[in-house]
Amino acid sequence: MSCSGGENLRRQLKNGVETAKRDIETAKDRKEKADRTRSQSGLSDDEKRAAEDEYKRASDELEAANKRYEQATKDLEARGKLVKDAIYNLEKCIDYRQAVMNVFASAIDRARNEDDPPEIVSLARQLRDKWEGGKSGHEQQITARKNSFSTCKNSVP
Repeated sequence: MSCSGGENLRRQLKNGVETAKRDIETAKDRKEKADRTRSQSGLSDDEKRAAEDEYKRASDELEAANKRYEQATKDLEARGKLVKDAIYNLEKCIDYRQAVMNVFASAIDRARNEDDPPEIVSLARQLRDKWEGGKSGHEQQITARKNSFSTCKNSVP
């Protein structure tokens, strides 16, 4: 329930999308240039073949760049969903752990105020000591989840 990779992964994914966009524009330019070249009149057979080959390579390059862009966009969207789901789960986890902490606090207060009969007081004291020990574990987990929550918030694509 964490957003491992954080901001670096978000940056990588966004860079992947931007790189793919630039690759598409470069491939489009190459394809247009090759198309202009192959449509010129007066070319020799070798020049026509070379222009046709260049047009084919540019077309293939454009197709590959479009596929990379689609994949990069899907990866970025998937990361966004994963991060949003993690944020939701972390919020719920923090809420539930805080609710448990409130129950612990209430039980500790009730055990602390127990004064009748002596055997109940002794048992209440033992329970209170045990609950107070367990309380710190919840506090640590809440702190850890809040740290994870901050990391996730910073890594939303």
